[in-house]
Amino acid sequence: MPIRIEPVDMNDLETRTNLVRPFTEPSVAKRFAYSPVYFGFALIDADGADGGIAGQLYWDWMVIENISVPARWRGLGLGKALIETAETQAREAECVGAWVSTYSFQSPGFYLSMGYSIFGRLPSYPGNQERLFLSKLFG
Repeated sequence: MPIRIEPVDMNDLETRTNLVRPFTEPSVAKRFAYSPVYFGFALIDADGADGGIAGQLYWDWMVIENISVPARWRGLGLGKALIETAETQAREAECVGAWVSTYSFQSPGFYLSMGYSIFGRLPSYPGNQERLFLSKLFG
């Protein structure tokens, strides 16, 4: 049968696992398997969850995939509390640090205020903006 390229449902854990398996094989051979632990913390009120933080812990690092606080709750320190909660979990899992990507038009100042430093930039992403990569070593 010829090999085809087709779209797949990335919400299916088995499919996701199958897609990354060839990536993990060399890592496993070198004794550091790619086996992420997914985490999430939601902001919840009487109406349910609205916003929060999600990411992964792997290879001794926390990766923040996204963080969001609804406009009506901004300025209450919830973003800071979400980061601190996730960092506490990462430290308990013996991670050495955390990293995140954001955009120049979005929230780099927030991460800088939380002790993160820029380690990479992707220009013109989008337009005249930049995608920024930030990290923080736990000490």
